Amino acid sequence: MSLSLSSSFSVCSSPPLLQSLVATVCDAFTRGVVPLLIHDCTGGSYFLRSKSHHLIAVFKPSDEEPYASNTPKPSKTLGPMRPGVPIGEMAIREVMAYYLDQEHFAGIPLTVLATAMHANFHSKNIKLGSCQVYCPHDCSADDLGPSQFDINHVHAIALLDLRSVNQDRHGGNILVQRSKGNRLIPIDHGCILPEFDAMSETQFTWLSWPQAREPLTPSTIAYVNRLNSSHQLQAMKQTYPEVAFPAKAIVTLHLGTIFVQTCVAFGLTIYDMGILMVRENHLIQSRFERLVEKALVGKDPLTKLNDFLKSFEMALEMMLRQEFPEHYKQKRIVRNGTHGKPRKTSLQVLLSTAA
Repeated sequence: MSLSLSSSFSVCSSPPLLQSLVATVCDAFTRGVVPLLIHDCTGGSYFLRSKSHHLIAVFKPSDEEPYASNTPKPSKTLGPMRPGVPIGEMAIREVMAYYLDQEHFAGIPLTVLATAMHANFHSKNIKLGSCQVYCPHDCSADDLGPSQFDINHVHAIALLDLRSVNQDRHGGNILVQRSKGNRLIPIDHGCILPEFDAMSETQFTWLSWPQAREPLTPSTIAYVNRLNSSHQLQAMKQTYPEVAFPAKAIVTLHLGTIFVQTCVAFGLTIYDMGILMVRENHLIQSRFERLVEKALVGKDPLTKLNDFLKSFEMALEMMLRQEFPEHYKQKRIVRNGTHGKPRKTSLQVLLSTAA
């Protein structure tokens, strides 16, 4: 929807809520309500407002990401923001995170690709970026003790982080709505799904929270069993048929899904999973990274994905049997069931549903 030669805003998909948002932003632009640069972000992120100056969305242009060509906050060091997340690819990962949040389980606000142009942006060209509906909140998780958070909310966000191998989960990007029982809202997912050969900075603030060591509930386990990365990729591609989703990020999505579903089948907590994925020492690979490296021997995930994922799953199961023998005994009972019929592994489900 074009307003003039100097301002425009549109989204690259068309749910009714988004069309209403487009109309609201465009109306505000015509009335002189400009995008506001968010100062506590590393790159260029902007609040979009209504004509009455209410915050309604956050727009993150790809060309203003940290270290990108038009970033308003230049740095003396070279990027990217995180190894494995190429410059200019954070916006697409914000959108991928929304699709990964199957059934809106973790509560990521509605996020889409959008184009916009305005004189208040750092550069004057038409920009492609992520646009996320703004969620009113009272504070962030850093401002409260973690014991005040609902265990199911914590587990939901943690499982999302584990699946997406999040490189930047800290308390500042988990918002809290105190008036809704300290409801948690995860935001800022530009550093998820790092390339499968560059996952060194995985970090989870919730690892030190007491909820991390508590077992998952049956309903959460059932949710994990329903996850299907192939279906989610199909949904993304159907919504954005002209977008080239990063191939190495897609491999990481499959790896993360297999990892979480296999670990949950073993009865592991999110703490157990987290310590397998996060480095104890920044110079030494995590066990998750070593499993991926082992599976890479003689296999190219970009040409023979199924062979690579099969090798990864076999190595993962072997490692879990060795490190969690008591969990393995329980897993065999659950997996075989009362009738002795093995449950499909997550890789078998992925392959049976892949296009």
